[in-house]
Amino acid sequence: MKPYPKPHREVNTKLMDEIRAYGVCMLNGYSECFGGLDLHHVKSRGSGGGDVRGNLILLCRTHHQLAHAGKIKKQILYEYIERLA
Repeated sequence: MKPYPKPHREVNTKLMDEIRAYGVCMLNGYSECFGGLDLHHVKSRGSGGGDVRGNLILLCRTHHQLAHAGKIKKQILYEYIERLA
């Protein structure tokens, strides 16, 4: 059985670069975070989340892993995104 093809994804590289330019974890900043930085989709692309400002947050690797594990609630991430907008 062949898997269904994934729908074409429009990537907003300009917006992603703007968010990456923030340069520190958007949860705690550089003082408490270590490791690299990852761009995180609060609502995953697979669940219909897009590359839009209200759905993207820059996280250190630790916070990114915690967000994927559900240990940082989506509502908290959305609040940080709103605060920094």
